[in-house]
Amino acid sequence: MARPGTGGKKLEEVISKIATDEDLLEHLNSTEAVVVVDMYPHFCGPCEVMAGVFKRLKVDYAEAVSFVQAQTDRMNYFQAWHNKSCPMFSVWVCGVLVELVRGANSPQLERIIKEQTDLNKITKERKPIIPDIDIPQIIRPGIEFTPGAFAVTAASVSANASASDLHEGEFTVAIIKPDAMVPHIVDEILGTVKSNRFSIVKQKRLWLTVEQAQAFYAEHTDRPFFADLVQYMTSGSCLALLLRRDEAVTTWRDLLGPASAAHAREVAPRSLRALYGHAGTHNGTYGSDSPAAAQRDLELLFAPSIPALPAVPISTDVTMTVLALGPDVASSPDKVESIVARILARGYEIHKRTQVTAPREMLESWFGPCDDLDAKVVYWSEGPIEVLVIKGDDAIAHWNEMAGPADPAAARATVPRSLRAEYGTDAVRIGVWTSPDHDAAHREYGLLFPHPSNLPTRMPEVQRTLALIKPDVAGTKGDEIMERILKANFTIVEFKKFQMTLEQAQEFYVDHVGKPFYTDLTEWMASAPIYALVLEKEDAIQAWRETMGPTNAIKAREVAPDTLRAIYGTDGSKNALHGSDSPFNAAREITLLFGEGFAAPTRAFSNTNLSSRPGSSKSRPMSSKSRPASSKLLATVAAVPEGGSPTEAAPTPSTDAAPAPASPSRPASGSKSGEAPPKSPTRPPSGAEAHKSPTRPASGTEAPKSPTRPASGADGPRPPSSKKPPSSGPSRPGSRASVRKSQALLP
Repeated sequence: MARPGTGGKKLEEVISKIATDEDLLEHLNSTEAVVVVDMYPHFCGPCEVMAGVFKRLKVDYAEAVSFVQAQTDRMNYFQAWHNKSCPMFSVWVCGVLVELVRGANSPQLERIIKEQTDLNKITKERKPIIPDIDIPQIIRPGIEFTPGAFAVTAASVSANASASDLHEGEFTVAIIKPDAMVPHIVDEILGTVKSNRFSIVKQKRLWLTVEQAQAFYAEHTDRPFFADLVQYMTSGSCLALLLRRDEAVTTWRDLLGPASAAHAREVAPRSLRALYGHAGTHNGTYGSDSPAAAQRDLELLFAPSIPALPAVPISTDVTMTVLALGPDVASSPDKVESIVARILARGYEIHKRTQVTAPREMLESWFGPCDDLDAKVVYWSEGPIEVLVIKGDDAIAHWNEMAGPADPAAARATVPRSLRAEYGTDAVRIGVWTSPDHDAAHREYGLLFPHPSNLPTRMPEVQRTLALIKPDVAGTKGDEIMERILKANFTIVEFKKFQMTLEQAQEFYVDHVGKPFYTDLTEWMASAPIYALVLEKEDAIQAWRETMGPTNAIKAREVAPDTLRAIYGTDGSKNALHGSDSPFNAAREITLLFGEGFAAPTRAFSNTNLSSRPGSSKSRPMSSKSRPASSKLLATVAAVPEGGSPTEAAPTPSTDAAPAPASPSRPASGSKSGEAPPKSPTRPPSGAEAHKSPTRPASGTEAPKSPTRPASGADGPRPPSSKKPPSSGPSRPGSRASVRKSQALLP
């Protein structure tokens, strides 16, 4: 059955095929649509992964976008891509090259298409980008293209950077420094670059040697911080950017803020150095201080004498990797602590740390069949080894790069500040081992941290987590989503429908204070009613995040189409749902919205009455076995009128339980410490708004007879609480860490 809106079109009708320069010239100039060209050589073929994406986007954008597959072998325009197997997509408007996308990066391509189609509604005029491969910037009748003439090298860009006949605007050079080269930070800085209308003319990943760093900062040679600055700049890879726009130098330096990150946080708290810098010279970012300095920086950083590291896609998925220090390194506390300091300085977490003496059987399983297995076993069994499990953004790829080439001699020649260059001796005595891929990381983790019961994975832990159904779907899909939650075998311990105040939203998202999206996010979350749910299950935090899917709903539809965000979300911001990302945040968020006593999980999921457990509801939590009929599920939630404030349900005496003396209630979670508890015999609501907490039906087979909670019955009245009134949740300074995009790879 054809997808609605496709009209039953075949894939061949959605994607045009082009094999000559003449056909491409005609196609690009016969339409005002955004044209996406899949450039491929004959031995590789077009990107099959993206073909399905193209078909879906054609449905979404109709005639506003056009998709083309171009075989580069027969085309003079794309001669530079004849022998490349990596997918490459060029984006054109009226014959002008506006973007290049490497790899099957559908979220990036979808973002570009949205930006360009929106811009097309205003103007069809475009300024071409300067590509870093030898393809034309403009394909129009009467404009000849000679391969090699448009190649952008460091020398050609340097020579023409200030020439007005190349492009309008000024050039500057920016650097993302080693401690800011964490994928999610790089992604955010690049977002700031584009949102401030800079064009990225060229970018280059590099790892400076001591001599290169000294030459770059030669004007600071006599300053007391010079040695520390050089040490810092050579501690890892950097990203150099050639940026263009009007007044590029001053605009970029304004975005950076003061050189001192501490001073920047005082006077320019939203500047890049305030957000991503650390103490002293470790301020995260750099910008040329004049057009002349930009010219000098360009000639130095983009010169062939400084080799470029391989281009890699930015992945913000949180993973874990195993980093093991050989016996000769582990025996030196100074060396171990120096490596630990480098890990922490780059924003990664040391999830586990231990010393082990590895028997031969473990080492044989670890390294597998290889020519030098005996030599490796001898080296790694000379004494105890230090094992560090590192957790963070794309940890496996990042720490493989930080370790350097497998042969320490090659590492010293190419990246002399890499771990193997500093601590390794030869191809066997490498000093530092890192997991080469995800499968190896799983295997090594199991070898080094076996479960006491010899099970392949750890025993599951009963947890609670907070789920929010956000404003974009709460009004229309709340019932449906809650049904799906129950079908996924979560127990809904507590839930309510309410509208956040702006102050509550700001406190809830305190981790993101100072981020560009913070204001929009908090205002949106306070704009309409939402659902808040306390969910309970084994490994509930990870299970709920897996049920939701990736943070970006567009990506979720590609990689996990059955997840809730893929089904109900719109994009990276309006993604329908929220879930706590750690036990700490789960406790903080639950306490903030429901008050104390709801964050602690039960020990098992039996259908016994849980009213005697502190903090539990007097009725049973809802599970897939005890929930009411779906048509009555939301009837248990207090109604929220159009104005946004929940209305109180009229109290009705319970008919299915004996009345019991009322107990003094716990104050609302938003009440201040030291205030007298309310005199009402019923428990007031949680949250700063002091709204009536929505009630839930008792579990069982019969539909609830009353919207109010049943009395405690045989359990008797709850004794007065000796606890102080709860606060509105723990408060801590705004963290610069971004929301993590997925759960960690390992347990």
